[in-house]
Amino acid sequence: MTNLPLNPPNSSVPTVPVPVVIVLAIVAFLGFSCYAYYLVNGNENAATLGLLKRSHRFAEQGDVRAQFLLGLGYYSGLDNIPENKAEGKKWFRIAAEQGDALSQRVLGEIYSDEGDAVEAVQWFRKAAEQGNAEAQAYLGNCYYNGEGVSEDKTEGIKWLRKAAEQGQEGAIDFLRQIDSAVDDISTLRTRAEQGDVEAQIFLIDYYSDGIAVPPNYEEAIKWLRKAAEQGDVEAQYLLGAVYYNGEHVSKNYAESIQWFRKAAAQGHVEAQAVLGDCYYGGFGISKNDTEAMRWYRGAAEQGHANAQFSLGVAYHLGIGVPENKTESVKWFQRAAELGHEGAVTALTQIQNEAQLAESARRRADEEHRQAMQRAELRRVENEADAEGWKQVGEAAKVGAAVLGGAILLWEWFNQ
Repeated sequence: MTNLPLNPPNSSVPTVPVPVVIVLAIVAFLGFSCYAYYLVNGNENAATLGLLKRSHRFAEQGDVRAQFLLGLGYYSGLDNIPENKAEGKKWFRIAAEQGDALSQRVLGEIYSDEGDAVEAVQWFRKAAEQGNAEAQAYLGNCYYNGEGVSEDKTEGIKWLRKAAEQGQEGAIDFLRQIDSAVDDISTLRTRAEQGDVEAQIFLIDYYSDGIAVPPNYEEAIKWLRKAAEQGDVEAQYLLGAVYYNGEHVSKNYAESIQWFRKAAAQGHVEAQAVLGDCYYGGFGISKNDTEAMRWYRGAAEQGHANAQFSLGVAYHLGIGVPENKTESVKWFQRAAELGHEGAVTALTQIQNEAQLAESARRRADEEHRQAMQRAELRRVENEADAEGWKQVGEAAKVGAAVLGGAILLWEWFNQ
């Protein structure tokens, strides 16, 4: 939903009370006297140091104007004072904690620039409650846009009106936009009732975000449905999401799937991805892995990282599609290129598994080679043993023949 932008208010100098003017004049006179003294003696750096010394003296005695001036000098590096934002911020805070509205507002701006919206709101509020117009405008902006505080457009407008009553230009301009938006609503409603989808979409934003009117989610959903029924693809998806998540209505998966299906059929990538989730998980519809992968593929081919990851898992495990490790890696890689952490992890795991498989294969090959060597060695040894026994047998035969001949000769001689 769109938000009506609010530019940061212009930092105009607020009106300074008379007593403050007197204090500033005294500080300026003393500072200038010191500065002039050193300038007469031709030493500008010494003059700056003299001004700093006197400002420090008054600041340390608790003078909030001197503290503010020191903060301004250090933070912005004015009058040859070396820039030191930490020192400047310190003196602004000291003055702010004593209740100085101007220092409170400036401190809020510093925290806002540093990205600490919560701390900024704290100081804007303190200054705004003392009537500082710029702080009131800043505080109104924070409430209106939910920066550092829960969004509350009514509270935001309240503070913006306070600032506008004091002539703060940023607040005045913004309130004019709000008033113009109020005038637009009656015109938009007339167009929306005549079937103008664009006007219906504007009314959805106005009522859901509370632009120019109090938030009214029932009215917003009414116009969202009218836009969806006229075929607006984004309205169909959003209406599906409203029922799917139970946002300001009772959860209704069957109703959500009806609208997701209409949007998905028009090519809405998020609707296709969510419809895949519904079929895969059986949310509001019978679980159907094949149908889930069909919608995941539609979203994945449009660059939806989650759908690409889901498709990679499906191919890896053979869910709703034939198992295909190559196709799985392809979709994991596409999702990883879009920064999907799950896909990156999956690719790392696949790579590790591949390395383990390769290591196991090499180990098996080596064991097989060694086994073949051992078998060959046994074969050679067996052949050697067989040859040895053959020779023994031949020798035995020769010996037996010799012995037989000897016996015959012995018998012959004894006849």
